[in-house]
Amino acid sequence: MRTGINLLLNRLVVKPVVGTVDLISRTAEGIRNNTQIHDKPIIRKRPPRNFSSLARRTVQLREYNLYEARGQYILVKVKEDRVVNQQYMFHEIVAHDRVILASDKMIYFLNSAANEVIWRIHFTNVTGIHIAQHMQPPTVTIDTVDARDNQRHLPCISVEQAHNVDHKLRAVCHDWQLKHIRDFHPDDNRSITEA
Repeated sequence: MRTGINLLLNRLVVKPVVGTVDLISRTAEGIRNNTQIHDKPIIRKRPPRNFSSLARRTVQLREYNLYEARGQYILVKVKEDRVVNQQYMFHEIVAHDRVILASDKMIYFLNSAANEVIWRIHFTNVTGIHIAQHMQPPTVTIDTVDARDNQRHLPCISVEQAHNVDHKLRAVCHDWQLKHIRDFHPDDNRSITEA
């Protein structure tokens, strides 16, 4: 009878206490391990997906595009508050640290190594885009309404790249004008002109 009472007390008191102590120790161990995991910096394997292209082209999720993801990443890393509400359109690397980037509102010429804007221009200030035939290296020139600096130059690596940048910038500016057509008048000479 005595062994039965000891066995009963063992099961009613000792086992639940041991279980509770075990629960507390394992919970503490899990918390400690979880904080140790997050002490290491998280390194991305690839830049995050660009969703701005999704918004302007289609409602379906498209295959991951590394080129667009890199461009969106460059735009987000620019040290300016103005890029917060802008969508990436395209970019072109013209030197190891120089990037031409167009958002849905502005054209940027960036130093990507320092995440700095060399210059920027809003589409409302663009009066024309053309390839400067006389400049070396091949250069895309953006004519502006700014009295102090009425031209911005985008040096390119090759003539083919200059034509590509020229074509893409014209398309983005044209799209912007179509979205904001109510702001333009038929006699307004500030629309994008052919060179």
